[in-house]
Amino acid sequence: MTQKPGSSIHFVAGLIALAFPGAGHFFVLGERQRGFFAAVGVLGLFFGGLLVGGISVVDREEDKYWFLGQALIGPIAFGVNTIHQNSYKAYEVPPEIIEFQKVDAKVANSFVRRSLHPDEELKVVEMTILQPTGAEVTTRMPVAVPAGPGGGPPAYQSIGRMNELGMLSSTLGGMLNFIIILDALFPTRRRKQA
Repeated sequence: MTQKPGSSIHFVAGLIALAFPGAGHFFVLGERQRGFFAAVGVLGLFFGGLLVGGISVVDREEDKYWFLGQALIGPIAFGVNTIHQNSYKAYEVPPEIIEFQKVDAKVANSFVRRSLHPDEELKVVEMTILQPTGAEVTTRMPVAVPAGPGGGPPAYQSIGRMNELGMLSSTLGGMLNFIIILDALFPTRRRKQA
């Protein structure tokens, strides 16, 4: 797709760059080398942060402001957050409710989803939620329970400097992608300066 002469904004390249780092340059603008290096730089920072701090560094619920920067990576950041929320976090539910497996909707809405502690493990239980209308809805709910022998959480949350460095690296990847998106949006300014 070519850009019209005199046009200064390339919306398609910007949107594709938001969908995947460097893709706007690579596929739309035809700048393959620039797009490749942009993708390597952004994804290297993002996944490097995950390597240093673990999946817990991308957390939309507990680290909202850091996630704003990470979200600039695009769908990849939202996918990692979804995996983290659904596979590595559990609701804090009192043991008597877990045993009874029935709870009122108001009480169920007060349950907090959190990262697991080292002495806990994730267990998925069938929970019947009593609605205000009298209806009963059965759902599968991940809950935190004391770990048995050889048990523990599916992943430990990083602590201290490792968590901070991982969050910083992945957020810097998002901020770098914001610059790359702007570069894809305004390609004529760069070409005029060259």
